[in-house]
Amino acid sequence: MFNFPKHSFFYKLFYSITISLLLILTSCNNLHSDVSLTGSPKLITFRIDAADYNNISQKLSSKLLTDNKVLNNKGKVLALGPVDLSSTIYRIDPRTLQEKLQTTLHKSGNLQVTFAVDAMKDNSAAEARYKIMQLQWEKESLVDPKDLKTFGQLANIDYLLFGRVSSQQTVQGDKTEVTYTYNWKLGDCKTGLLVWTDEEEINKRGNTPSVPGWVLDRRNGEDDHYYYEIGHAKEQNTLEKARIAAMENAKELIANRNQHLLPMDETGLVHPIQGKELKVQMLPQGLYTNKTSKGFQAWIIVKHKKESYEKLLKERNKILSLSLEAEKLTREALQSSKQFQRRKYYNQAIAQLNSIKVTYPIANSNGVNTERLLFNLADLYKQVDGSCAAQDIYQSIIDRSSKSEWIDKSHAQLKQVNCGKKERAQFLLSKRFSGKKVSVLAAYRTNGKIHYWKKIDQLMIKYLNGLGSQISSASKKVGANKIIKISNANGKFNNSSDISLVVAAIGEMIQRSNKNNPNGKDFRFKGEIKTYTIDAGQLTFIDEYNGLSGWNPISESMVMEVVAIQAFNRWKKEYKRYLGTQDN
Repeated sequence: MFNFPKHSFFYKLFYSITISLLLILTSCNNLHSDVSLTGSPKLITFRIDAADYNNISQKLSSKLLTDNKVLNNKGKVLALGPVDLSSTIYRIDPRTLQEKLQTTLHKSGNLQVTFAVDAMKDNSAAEARYKIMQLQWEKESLVDPKDLKTFGQLANIDYLLFGRVSSQQTVQGDKTEVTYTYNWKLGDCKTGLLVWTDEEEINKRGNTPSVPGWVLDRRNGEDDHYYYEIGHAKEQNTLEKARIAAMENAKELIANRNQHLLPMDETGLVHPIQGKELKVQMLPQGLYTNKTSKGFQAWIIVKHKKESYEKLLKERNKILSLSLEAEKLTREALQSSKQFQRRKYYNQAIAQLNSIKVTYPIANSNGVNTERLLFNLADLYKQVDGSCAAQDIYQSIIDRSSKSEWIDKSHAQLKQVNCGKKERAQFLLSKRFSGKKVSVLAAYRTNGKIHYWKKIDQLMIKYLNGLGSQISSASKKVGANKIIKISNANGKFNNSSDISLVVAAIGEMIQRSNKNNPNGKDFRFKGEIKTYTIDAGQLTFIDEYNGLSGWNPISESMVMEVVAIQAFNRWKKEYKRYLGTQDN
């Protein structure tokens, strides 16, 4: 034993070191002081360790096996179900806990214990039902009895054990306490009811680390439904800026997941998934901030739905597939020596890019470079004499884009495009009807008798089919009588089509004697002709006029064929006027 003079320097030094060691040992008394196989101390954390897993599984098994509802059901099958970890910032391994629980329960001989994922193996119906219950458990803490009963029948189990682990962190000065709460519920798959519940707590106490324990010992990066990520920011001017920067960092880290699953983007149309697109949620107590000599710093732990991320990834892949196919078709068009083949390839490429344009318009890009997309599309249109379509695209960029670079490029291109009045009229008609589901309803009434108006039906279908619409006759399906009623009700009509064209003639068939006519009679129509366009149930175009046909020596039906041709030609002229242009 050392024996220094009481007031000597060495005595004071030895005394000071001894007191310091005692204080350190006292302060660490409540911490798990893990020791490695080599005997050197490991990092002390607030995490759940092997001893805790053993302890909680022993307590849970003991309570389950002494409950009469379970004890009296020897031989029944208990499946270890979902464990919700969405309310803890710390790393938990539910599989380790469940395996220890399975071992303990098996030894009792009272129950057959399996994992729910094994019980429903290769059973897609059971798996679908399990996922529903998993979401219910996570969101509402309750499970629909019907789902529980159905799952029990499909997976052939009697009980399903649900778990939830949450954590609560309290900091007082230089001391931190983390309380883990384990909540358990047992569902009876025969009745659909919860028949047993239990709750256990584990407390961890110790010195507050300079960096949060949940950062030093990161929780798993994902589970069945969520990605988890910790964002970090430092050297910020304020705590609020540090928090925001840490959140953005966490979102970017999640966004970078699985980017390698996107094929190489040779077209420049698609951006990688970006953090600003993601809707994330901070975990309870998942924010830690402090101040250093260089400014404020923050750590934040967030979660993001896997389903949402995978949806974005799927959308990107779809867009890339379409754009790469358009690139391939464009190359084939350039290499083709025959004009009709070139047009065919260009039109196919246009179709690919148009399918992207419909889904991702400007100002709602979802990661698509819509200006580049539209420029590519305009260039393809110009190759097939679609100057008016190209002009329309450049104008839409000018009107709707917020990027000056693309607006300037569009102005420059507009000066090089020539779209004549006649071509523009045809383009606007094509734009109006192309790809739309269109129905024609045509009928006429003369001298009190109502007929299906076949001729104008045929004319409309042939013309609009050439404009690229998905057109069909609805006249016979709706009925001639109802079409006349619709025309008298100013076109009020609800139909599943995008556009409905209603054409009706109401009047009288006049006759006169004609000795030179083998039939002895001539015919003419006098009355009102109405044409309506109905878009999604709304009346958008009206043309009503009184007509008088010439005398026809053949028949009343021949008169109405001539009237149909006149009505069709008038509709084309008036509808172009309605669209804002007219060809001469």
